[in-house]
Amino acid sequence: MNEEQRKASSVDVLAERDKKAEKDYSKYFEHVYQPPNLKEAKKRGKQEVRYNRDFQIDEKYRGMGNERTFLIKTYGCQMNAHDTEVIAGILEALGYQATTDINTADVILINTCAIRENAENKVFSEIGNLKHLKKERPDILIGVCGCM
Repeated sequence: MNEEQRKASSVDVLAERDKKAEKDYSKYFEHVYQPPNLKEAKKRGKQEVRYNRDFQIDEKYRGMGNERTFLIKTYGCQMNAHDTEVIAGILEALGYQATTDINTADVILINTCAIRENAENKVFSEIGNLKHLKKERPDILIGVCGCM
Protein backbone atom coordinates (compact mmCIF):
# COMPACT_ATOMS: atom_id res chain seq x y z
CA MET A 1 0.00 0.00 0.00
CA ASN A 2 1.51 3.30 -1.02
CA GLU A 3 1.25 6.57 0.84
CA GLU A 4 -1.67 7.90 -1.25
CA GLN A 5 -3.74 4.76 -0.72
CA ARG A 6 -3.10 4.86 3.04
CA LYS A 7 -4.24 8.49 3.28
CA ALA A 8 -7.34 7.79 1.19
CA SER A 9 -8.32 4.79 3.34
CA SER A 10 -7.84 6.75 6.57
CA VAL A 11 -10.07 9.55 5.21
CA ASP A 12 -12.75 6.95 4.40
CA VAL A 13 -12.56 5.51 7.92
CA LEU A 14 -12.86 8.97 9.48
CA ALA A 15 -15.80 9.89 7.25
CA GLU A 16 -17.58 6.63 8.17
CA ARG A 17 -16.96 7.28 11.88
CA ASP A 18 -18.41 10.80 11.59
CA LYS A 19 -21.58 9.41 9.96
CA LYS A 20 -22.06 7.03 12.89
CA ALA A 21 -21.49 9.83 15.38
CA GLU A 22 -24.26 11.87 13.75
CA LYS A 23 -26.83 9.09 14.02
CA ASP A 24 -29.54 9.90 16.55
CA TYR A 25 -30.32 6.90 18.74
CA SER A 26 -32.81 8.71 20.97
CA LYS A 27 -35.70 7.78 18.66
CA TYR A 28 -35.39 4.19 19.87
CA PHE A 29 -36.20 5.26 23.44
CA GLU A 30 -39.13 7.61 22.77
CA HIS A 31 -41.75 4.98 23.60
CA VAL A 32 -39.88 3.87 26.74
CA TYR A 33 -39.04 7.19 28.36
CA GLN A 34 -41.70 8.87 30.45
CA PRO A 35 -40.91 12.15 32.15
CA PRO A 36 -41.51 12.31 35.91
CA ASN A 37 -45.06 13.02 37.00
CA LEU A 38 -44.87 15.64 39.75
CA LYS A 39 -48.45 15.08 40.91
CA GLU A 40 -47.69 11.40 41.53
CA ALA A 41 -44.49 12.32 43.33
CA LYS A 42 -46.42 14.62 45.69
CA LYS A 43 -48.82 11.81 46.54
CA ARG A 44 -45.98 9.40 47.23
CA GLY A 45 -44.40 11.83 49.66
CA LYS A 46 -47.57 12.10 51.75
CA GLN A 47 -48.06 8.40 52.33
CA GLU A 48 -47.61 7.31 55.90
CA VAL A 49 -44.40 5.44 56.67
CA ARG A 50 -44.76 2.45 58.98
CA TYR A 51 -41.96 1.33 61.26
CA ASN A 52 -41.56 -2.05 62.90
CA ARG A 53 -40.56 -1.21 66.46
CA ASP A 54 -41.65 -4.41 68.17
CA PHE A 55 -38.25 -6.11 68.26
CA GLN A 56 -38.20 -8.69 71.01
CA ILE A 57 -35.92 -11.54 71.94
CA ASP A 58 -37.70 -14.87 71.66
CA GLU A 59 -38.38 -16.41 75.06
CA LYS A 60 -36.27 -19.49 74.34
CA TYR A 61 -33.17 -17.31 73.86
CA ARG A 62 -33.60 -15.12 76.93
CA GLY A 63 -31.14 -16.03 79.62
CA MET A 64 -28.76 -17.82 77.26
CA GLY A 65 -26.05 -15.38 78.33
CA ASN A 66 -26.66 -15.62 82.07
CA GLU A 67 -23.40 -15.61 84.00
CA ARG A 68 -21.51 -14.80 80.79
CA THR A 69 -19.78 -11.57 79.86
CA PHE A 70 -19.06 -9.70 76.64
CA LEU A 71 -16.63 -7.07 75.45
CA ILE A 72 -17.00 -5.06 72.24
CA LYS A 73 -14.05 -3.14 70.81
CA THR A 74 -15.03 -0.48 68.30
CA TYR A 75 -12.87 0.89 65.49
CA GLY A 76 -13.97 3.20 62.71
CA CYS A 77 -16.63 5.86 62.36
CA GLN A 78 -19.59 7.11 64.40
CA MET A 79 -21.85 4.55 62.77
CA ASN A 80 -19.71 1.79 64.24
CA ALA A 81 -20.12 3.35 67.68
CA HIS A 82 -23.89 3.36 67.17
CA ASP A 83 -23.86 -0.26 65.99
CA THR A 84 -21.85 -1.20 69.09
CA GLU A 85 -24.61 0.23 71.29
CA VAL A 86 -27.24 -1.78 69.38
CA ILE A 87 -25.22 -5.01 69.64
CA ALA A 88 -24.61 -4.41 73.36
CA GLY A 89 -28.35 -3.90 73.89
CA ILE A 90 -29.15 -7.20 72.18
CA LEU A 91 -26.51 -9.07 74.16
CA GLU A 92 -27.80 -7.59 77.42
CA ALA A 93 -31.34 -8.64 76.46
CA LEU A 94 -29.96 -12.17 76.04
CA GLY A 95 -28.60 -12.02 79.60
CA TYR A 96 -24.93 -11.21 78.96
CA GLN A 97 -23.14 -8.70 81.20
CA ALA A 98 -20.76 -6.09 79.80
CA THR A 99 -17.14 -6.17 80.98
CA THR A 100 -14.01 -4.15 80.34
CA ASP A 101 -11.62 -6.99 81.21
CA ILE A 102 -10.60 -8.82 78.06
CA ASN A 103 -9.26 -11.77 80.08
CA THR A 104 -12.65 -12.56 81.65
CA ALA A 105 -14.91 -11.91 78.65
CA ASP A 106 -16.75 -14.93 77.25
CA VAL A 107 -17.59 -13.11 74.01
CA ILE A 108 -15.28 -10.60 72.34
CA LEU A 109 -16.60 -8.72 69.33
CA ILE A 110 -14.53 -6.37 67.22
CA ASN A 111 -16.79 -3.90 65.44
CA THR A 112 -14.85 -2.31 62.61
CA CYS A 113 -15.06 -0.33 59.40
CA ALA A 114 -13.62 -1.58 56.12
CA ILE A 115 -13.68 1.92 54.63
CA ARG A 116 -11.12 3.43 56.97
CA GLU A 117 -7.77 1.78 56.37
CA ASN A 118 -6.42 2.70 59.80
CA ALA A 119 -9.29 0.87 61.52
CA GLU A 120 -8.76 -2.20 59.35
CA ASN A 121 -5.05 -2.34 60.22
CA LYS A 122 -5.81 -2.03 63.94
CA VAL A 123 -8.26 -4.92 63.73
CA PHE A 124 -5.71 -7.26 62.16
CA SER A 125 -3.29 -6.36 64.94
CA GLU A 126 -6.00 -6.90 67.57
CA ILE A 127 -6.89 -10.33 66.19
CA GLY A 128 -3.22 -11.29 66.43
CA ASN A 129 -3.20 -10.17 70.07
CA LEU A 130 -6.28 -12.30 70.82
CA LYS A 131 -4.71 -15.46 69.41
CA HIS A 132 -3.01 -16.36 72.70
CA LEU A 133 -6.26 -15.84 74.60
CA LYS A 134 -8.10 -18.26 72.31
CA LYS A 135 -5.38 -20.89 72.89
CA GLU A 136 -5.69 -20.47 76.68
CA ARG A 137 -9.51 -20.45 76.64
CA PRO A 138 -10.84 -22.39 73.61
CA ASP A 139 -14.47 -21.80 74.67
CA ILE A 140 -14.17 -18.02 74.22
CA LEU A 141 -16.08 -16.63 71.24
CA ILE A 142 -14.23 -14.03 69.16
CA GLY A 143 -16.06 -12.32 66.32
CA VAL A 144 -15.55 -9.50 63.83
CA CYS A 145 -18.49 -7.42 62.64
CA GLY A 146 -19.17 -4.04 61.09
CA CYS A 147 -19.51 -2.45 57.68
CA MET A 148 -17.49 -4.87 55.64
